[in-house]
Amino acid sequence: MLGQIVSNAIKYSSDSPMLTISVIHSETADILSVEDNGIGVKKYNLPYIFQKGFTGDSTDSRKKATGMGLYLVKKMADDLNLHLEAASQWGKSFKIVIFFPKLRSNGGK
Repeated sequence: MLGQIVSNAIKYSSDSPMLTISVIHSETADILSVEDNGIGVKKYNLPYIFQKGFTGDSTDSRKKATGMGLYLVKKMADDLNLHLEAASQWGKSFKIVIFFPKLRSNGGK
């Protein structure tokens, strides 16, 4: 999952690429955030980025897109019972957040 997210960040990077990866620990989850300063996703496309085959607008920067990368990330997250969220500012940034729920200890049983 992380490999695909970083690959997308590189593929759609700006002239001065920056990638920020951070983790926040809460009582209920560990939250991994991956944010870049690439071209981002238009607001009206954001709800569809995890759909199979979705590539967004047909622009030069998206010509090599297959629409499979984020679909597979979502599929893996679902299989692992992880929650994903995405946010973007068109032309400025893209961010994916992965929530890893903390499992309750059952006393070793």
